[in-house]
Amino acid sequence: MKNNWTTLLLLLTPAACNPDPSPEPDGKGEDPVPPTVVSENSQIADGTKICVFGDSGTAGDEQMLVASYLKEEGCDQVRVVGDIIYEDGLEGPDDQQFMDKFYDPYKEMLEGDVPFYIALGNHDYNGDTKAWLELANRHTSIIFPAFYYAEVWDDICFVTFDTNTWWGFFPQKDWIEESWPEISEGCSLSLAFGHHPYLSVGDHGDADSDDKDFLKEHVIGRFDAYFSGHDHDLSDEGEVDGTRLIVSGAAGKLRPLAAKPRDFAISALGYVTLTVKREGGAPSIDYEFIVIDSENGRQVVHQGQIK
Repeated sequence: MKNNWTTLLLLLTPAACNPDPSPEPDGKGEDPVPPTVVSENSQIADGTKICVFGDSGTAGDEQMLVASYLKEEGCDQVRVVGDIIYEDGLEGPDDQQFMDKFYDPYKEMLEGDVPFYIALGNHDYNGDTKAWLELANRHTSIIFPAFYYAEVWDDICFVTFDTNTWWGFFPQKDWIEESWPEISEGCSLSLAFGHHPYLSVGDHGDADSDDKDFLKEHVIGRFDAYFSGHDHDLSDEGEVDGTRLIVSGAAGKLRPLAAKPRDFAISALGYVTLTVKREGGAPSIDYEFIVIDSENGRQVVHQGQIK
């Protein structure tokens, strides 16, 4: 699997998404360029494992501990849900922080052709966000074709959103509404990724204002699951209108929980794995919450299914 990852990518690089988060005078940013469509139909095989983590980029002992277990996890692909570089993002594509806080911790996977699909977080927006476009050009295992993008793998759809700038939602709204019929046609399972959660019992709490409105209108009830980070814990927030909400923001640092768990939550280092199942033909996802600590190693602490 690791050497045969072809996708259908529906790409959009909006001119509004730039390192300077100042809105245009009309509050809507610039019009996005038309999407580029690259078509390669490839079905994700039974047993494929997708690893999801966020809030990792500290270069500290916690990140290195989690990374050491990730490289043994057997991930066929990785989804990074933001805050890749603390505290202030990258100064540019040649910033040493890229090596220290991203490339070196995951070097064995990146050089072993495991694709890392990137969503940016609010800390990444403190720096040069366009650096990630250049880094994706330099490194074939880094998948960041645009600030938000979609993939269709035969009967499974993935959409990665940028949840960081309120004015950036305007072109995204137009894009997802215009593109969704093409993206979703033939998809039995649809998964969305972004940095900010819709619901969270972590320190930041539930989405507010523009994040909440955007996610409620364009993600909730449309996708089978939405994966996010931002809060530094692991949580299964249950389902809202058929959309499973999972937070995986514990790959580098932790904060205590701020509220009683809905389905499940824990303030512990780790990540979430998604395993594709094809029993009976239609795809489903078995998900597991993996906690990592130096004394007990790897532990599965919660699991469920998305279908």
